[in-house]
Amino acid sequence: MMDVQERAAELMQTIVPLFEAAQLEAPFAVTLDDGSVLIEWIAVNMRIGFGVELDPAESGWHLVTKPELGNVGASGYLAGLDLGWLATWLISFVIANTERG
Repeated sequence: MMDVQERAAELMQTIVPLFEAAQLEAPFAVTLDDGSVLIEWIAVNMRIGFGVELDPAESGWHLVTKPELGNVGASGYLAGLDLGWLATWLISFVIANTERG
């Protein structure tokens, strides 16, 4: 079974190319004190994150926005999800709610 760092690296390998294809900055990853890994992409009015936990069944994702975008909050577990589909869905939300110039 893969450890947390290996699972986080695999997640980054899946999502970073999708962010780059959408001309968005790549998310960043940090290892937290408990050994889990937080992967986040942060903009002025929203953030997308993935928590890679020691127990894979506890790993999850989140999307939150500030009031100007309606205080949207969505989250779920990663287990059983198609990560490419999830990242594409999240990026579509970002593109639809971001002024580009």
